[in-house]
Amino acid sequence: MVKKLLPSIILLLVLVAGVGYAYSQHFFQKKDETASAETKLLTVNTNELQQIVIHPSALGTGDDTANSNAEASTSGTSDKANSTADVTLVHDNNQWTITQPGAYPANTYMIEDWLSTLESATVHGTVEQSPQDVSRYGMKQGQPGIVLTTKDGQKLEISFGSETPEREYDYVRVNDGPIIQVAGQTINDLAGATAFHFIDTTPFGWDDQQLSKLVWKGNTSTTTWTLTHQLSSGGDPNQDKWSLNDHSITPSEAGSITDAIKNIPTDELPVAADKVKGYKQVLTLEMQLMATNGDDNTGSDATSSQSQYTGWQAADDATHIWIVEPTGKWAYRLPADSISRAAKTAADVLSGKSD
Repeated sequence: MVKKLLPSIILLLVLVAGVGYAYSQHFFQKKDETASAETKLLTVNTNELQQIVIHPSALGTGDDTANSNAEASTSGTSDKANSTADVTLVHDNNQWTITQPGAYPANTYMIEDWLSTLESATVHGTVEQSPQDVSRYGMKQGQPGIVLTTKDGQKLEISFGSETPEREYDYVRVNDGPIIQVAGQTINDLAGATAFHFIDTTPFGWDDQQLSKLVWKGNTSTTTWTLTHQLSSGGDPNQDKWSLNDHSITPSEAGSITDAIKNIPTDELPVAADKVKGYKQVLTLEMQLMATNGDDNTGSDATSSQSQYTGWQAADDATHIWIVEPTGKWAYRLPADSISRAAKTAADVLSGKSD
């Protein structure tokens, strides 16, 4: 009799074990039917935020997979850029600044983009209304991933856990609220943002329409040139007058030169300029900007402003040049090859004029 019932008993045991595993993985957790794609993660308007603190190291504290996803979201940058140091952003005088881990020059666009992601983040569903043990969801009590402070002093702590069994969503909790599900990519974009994500990665910067003169001084006479610019009386940029070493060039040719310089990004956080000024100076870029008046676009009656970028190279590293921006506070490590290509762009334009 027992032998006849043995297959049924084994099948029953397998079924019980399967149900137990599924329950442990929250397959049977009831989701809030009222939650929809329109349910926002936060009800506060991002315009009301005064401070943002991001703890990248708290992303998926209880799950190795989530941690690896966080690292993947910042791939392609150097180890220093991937630092898990806490990031603090402060809104003051109508602008966002970075205060921690350093007072780095901020890229306002990237901060606004992050805020847009936060404001548009939606809840996929509610897993548990009043969780007693958040560790089941890969969270650690009292270790939020993001802390938001509003202008009236209200604090919102967002905690991040492991991936859901479907692997498309992550477990999230706001303050002491319910355990909810939010798209994993959204969480990586928010909680995985390091300081490097918010900095201005290109040290060279100006508006070509305000540019009056650029003087590039390299190591040799062949890498030294002067670019000048005069606005057209009619205000049409295509009619502006540009010259390179006294040779007339087109606005398009001038744009290829300025773009080659301005589009060189760094791959790590800037450092204090004093740290590189002991190196050999290999480049000077003098920039003169015009301040156009309100009556016309010639800028003839305006007072111009001058500033300077300098380039420094360590004796033991020929592959990089450190660029100190005009304020003299920060130095950016740029590829030496990219600097050479920028200089060559001007040389190629000049070569075409000599033919």
